[in-house]
Amino acid sequence: MAVCVLALLGSRDVLAADLKQVLIAAIDAPDGRSDGDLSGRMAEFLKGQRRSPAPVRVQVRTLSKFATAGCARLEATLIQDDVPTKDGQRVPFAVRYELNLCRDGQPPSEGIDLDAASRALPGESPGQRQQARASTTNSSTPCIVGPVGKIRVRRLWSLVADRHGRRFL
Repeated sequence: MAVCVLALLGSRDVLAADLKQVLIAAIDAPDGRSDGDLSGRMAEFLKGQRRSPAPVRVQVRTLSKFATAGCARLEATLIQDDVPTKDGQRVPFAVRYELNLCRDGQPPSEGIDLDAASRALPGESPGQRQQARASTTNSSTPCIVGPVGKIRVRRLWSLVADRHGRRFL
């Protein structure tokens, strides 16, 4: 769907109701890049956390491709201007992170250390989940299924400071 939106707009800008659309658009883009304005619940959440009504911009670039078709290592940057600091100034704010993602929304199985993952996830090991998944599907690419831990976003935002040491509210 994101590819269709890109083709209709004739540019790399995507009005993303879902960050996933922008991420997948970067996987599919010939130059490996995609950007757009974030909208919807995630944008409202970030605006509330940062205490700024300014739009949240998303920039994604492909760092590398995996051997599995449609899978890549991506760098995503969420940018918002006019974010207040504790000292009363208003500054641009950005969060940059990297992730491995495939077009189907799952991480690629390539390069996953199943032993390390089994220590991080409760219950059965990822290797057991992978074997169970592979035995119930016709997919030639194994994948790990199971619960994903939630990030404590409130704590994350309270710890963020810019390069000048200004802490954000």
